[in-house]
Amino acid sequence: MRCRGRIPASSSTSQRWLILSSGARIQTPCEFGHATFAASAREARVMLQGTALRTDAHVHSRFLTDEHDHPLPLYYTRNTRVNVDAQGFVTGVTLPFDAKEGVEGKITARFMLDTYPAAQGTLIF
Repeated sequence: MRCRGRIPASSSTSQRWLILSSGARIQTPCEFGHATFAASAREARVMLQGTALRTDAHVHSRFLTDEHDHPLPLYYTRNTRVNVDAQGFVTGVTLPFDAKEGVEGKITARFMLDTYPAAQGTLIF
């Protein structure tokens, strides 16, 4: 994957074009700061630093897969929590697990930005 940069005249946030292997182009913010992934027994988190992402401009989520890259069947839509600072910038995304959702083993966690996997890390539960 390659990203070509351009800065929109109306925004201070750098926007990028993602060129897919098929040649299709999708616009996505490739630079969003630094992502740190963490887990506890009942949730997975990503903390963001140095970002200019706003909740009103993008969709932010998490996506977890097992060690074979199979998606975990979690209740993403109801449980995803986007954390923001006083200025409205996204500081992280938390995915708490329902009582019946069991997550264990080596998990790949992705920070999803406008349905694009902007960052990923490995979590051990």
